[in-house]
Amino acid sequence: MRFTPSQILPLLLLLALAAQGTAQGISSSKFADNEGKSDTEDVVRVQSAKGDKITTWRGTIVQLVGDELQLKVGNTQRSLSVHNLVSYETTRTEAQIKADSLWQEHHYREALKFYDRAMKQEKRTWLRRELLARTIWCCKYVGDYGSAGTRFLLLLRSDVETRHFDAIPLAWTNEQLDESLDQRLRRWWDMEENPPAILMACSFLLQSTNARNSPSGSASSSSASSGSTSDNRGDHDITLSDIRRRLGRLSRSEDTRIAALALAQLWRTSAHTANAAEIARWRGTLPRFPSSIRAGGDFIVGIALARAGEHETSSLLLLRIPILYPRHRSLAAGALLLAGQNQLALSQANRSRKSTALPDSLTGEAKRLFREVVDNYPDQPLLMAEARARLDQLSKQLE
Repeated sequence: MRFTPSQILPLLLLLALAAQGTAQGISSSKFADNEGKSDTEDVVRVQSAKGDKITTWRGTIVQLVGDELQLKVGNTQRSLSVHNLVSYETTRTEAQIKADSLWQEHHYREALKFYDRAMKQEKRTWLRRELLARTIWCCKYVGDYGSAGTRFLLLLRSDVETRHFDAIPLAWTNEQLDESLDQRLRRWWDMEENPPAILMACSFLLQSTNARNSPSGSASSSSASSGSTSDNRGDHDITLSDIRRRLGRLSRSEDTRIAALALAQLWRTSAHTANAAEIARWRGTLPRFPSSIRAGGDFIVGIALARAGEHETSSLLLLRIPILYPRHRSLAAGALLLAGQNQLALSQANRSRKSTALPDSLTGEAKRLFREVVDNYPDQPLLMAEARARLDQLSKQLE
């Protein structure tokens, strides 16, 4: 039976609804205005273990660290699991209100300035961590991976079990890297007692190292590990084998988050050469990843499946990303673009079998996916430009 994205999307929307309160849903905990509350009253909404009921608590959030939220209700202090957290509302400074508004409008560079201001004004440690996590995403969205990584390590020092581990800056696509990242990568590489720092270093060094080791000087533009490097980089003595060895060690970490992400980065090194057995093994491993940090793994396996001609299966996996992991905007846009390319490949095969040049519904699905990138991801200019070029090409073919 053949599934197109129009059939797949309703299923994934159900998955997204079921994921409310899971790690990805928690990441979008909202900051509401203070109408109807006292100055010190916070509102916390949690769902039952079965996910069939939402309970609202009112009190004062005392702490939010790791997988626990401590709420003071009257003279009683309750411990609530972050895994069941749907949302919370708390008092915000004017700077945070402005930052949240800019965030919603995708003006991330401006939002970052106000989040930084809000962190300086905020006295509550738990909320400063929440604001710090927002700044990490903002830095990633504007391409400042060095600042994002530095802030992420600061967040870990305050909360090693942070629920915002999915904010870790890693390279999954053909990222544009700022030259200021170079020195930080070397520092992270040398932090042998800091696995997250090493993971970040491996991820971005992998991109430039692959470029240096490819015969043409750069990897395939559609590869998840492509990139370019200047001649004066300080990482020339770090080889691809060095990076793979370190990722191999990290993939055996007792921290399942580190282990899963390192393994997916290893897959990234062979996404375009993996055979059917390897891809099948990767697919079988994905469900064992912590759900909140699975987006990158889905993307890499989606690339491998597309290269192997498994276009329908690739699209099914890729379309999880924009729905279940919307904060990963570069991955979401890239997934939509590749899913559209999958539909075009299926359309071409379908028309070849029927010996017709007429467009079919698969072409329409491809156009819809490309249009999604153009309309909803203006903060991803390279991917948006490629999607627009695809649309223009399809329009010319129909003339």
